[in-house]
Amino acid sequence: MIRTARSVYRQLVHGVFQWLHAAYYRFVFGRNIPFVTAFDQWLYDRERRGCIAYTRDLWETQYRTGSWRYLEKADELGRYMTLAGYLAHFKPNGTVLDVGCGTGLLFERYQPYGYSKYVGLDLSEAALAKLIPFQDQRTVFVQADAERYEPTESYDVIVFNEILYYLDHPLSAVARYAQVLKPQGLLIVSTYANDGWAMAILHRLKASYAVVDETRIKNGTKSWLCTVLQPTTSRALEQLGAWIVGAFHITDAAFCVSSVV
Repeated sequence: MIRTARSVYRQLVHGVFQWLHAAYYRFVFGRNIPFVTAFDQWLYDRERRGCIAYTRDLWETQYRTGSWRYLEKADELGRYMTLAGYLAHFKPNGTVLDVGCGTGLLFERYQPYGYSKYVGLDLSEAALAKLIPFQDQRTVFVQADAERYEPTESYDVIVFNEILYYLDHPLSAVARYAQVLKPQGLLIVSTYANDGWAMAILHRLKASYAVVDETRIKNGTKSWLCTVLQPTTSRALEQLGAWIVGAFHITDAAFCVSSVV
């Protein structure tokens, strides 16, 4: 009798938590609401309790031992081809920053379309090693931490291909990268739809940016969403002003008129 009561109690608590969990991600996560910072951290820690911490050493080991080779299989092909198609369709011959490029699977599929500049960024040297032969004036691969990397130029498109849910602060990371988009620039995000944390990130991004297009890819039990986003009008105007200043090196001195007697 006592065991049954305890079992019912645990199920009730679990059910209530699941409801709160869903409500939190639907209405609270990523919003500027007072007093939720501590709860954010508690939930973040709870969800990752027992999960693998993806350090640089672990990424290196997994790429060296071939743990990510499954991404080369046919069941992932639809997602990569959708991303490559989006790049070619929306920004033909554009400038691309691929955040978390790994071994360059997206690059390989997009390369035949042509581009003016392609920069791939990844934490793992082992992942980038096979891409060294492809580097030239238009193609660069950089080993760096995506949450600390500071882009030095502007881009037509920035891609986040199954990378955001590995970051500690995905929303602020996207906002920071979005600052270096060219006018009318786009963000392209691939999200594993079977993961609640990943979908919560996407949900907040879609609330903050305009959705240009979205495609769902399914293969068996796996499902992904490939989403094209664009900064809202006010944000785009800010970016346009920043781009003009950077492009023409405008300074206060350019607007000063001096008279010499």
